[in-house]
Amino acid sequence: MKLLVSTLLLVSMVTAGPAGSEPYKITSNFVDYYPGDPNSNVVLTSPHDGHIKPDQVPDRIQGCYNSADGTCDWRHDCGLSGGERVSRKCGAITGADLDSSILALKMRETIGRELGVMPHLIVSRLHRSKLDPNRDRDNAAQHNPIAELTYDTFHNKIQEVHDQFDRPGIHFDIHGYTSHNTDNWLE
Repeated sequence: MKLLVSTLLLVSMVTAGPAGSEPYKITSNFVDYYPGDPNSNVVLTSPHDGHIKPDQVPDRIQGCYNSADGTCDWRHDCGLSGGERVSRKCGAITGADLDSSILALKMRETIGRELGVMPHLIVSRLHRSKLDPNRDRDNAAQHNPIAELTYDTFHNKIQEVHDQFDRPGIHFDIHGYTSHNTDNWLE
């Protein structure tokens, strides 16, 4: 009975927070969701700042290019079926966008304070070497069931939030660049 009460208390703390409290989040399948206000039509996403690298999810690798139809095969064993790994055709970007989720949290706080309405925030916590949510599902997850579940959770949450809007909204996808550090780029 004590375990049940503790579990219920924990669930209530994770899924609901008092107004004005620190941001709370709901975590599912390596995706964090920071709920916005019910009347918010602003969404922030951070797809590439995850730090979790589970051993059960292999690192993403470049795909095999099929010159006959110009497609990429993203299975890890694609070379066995005669495909050729060609990075300029089927490359896989695996570097993280450093601290973009921290920036997204700060943007959320600032937008909430300035507009008086807290935006929604969705963050992928898998490292980009394991999942790239901004690619099509085959390239993003490379047929790994855990990565596919995380991809689906990330995109389903975005769609769920968009479906709540009763008027046009705006979606900011937050990125950072480690390769353009001398230019101080922010997308």
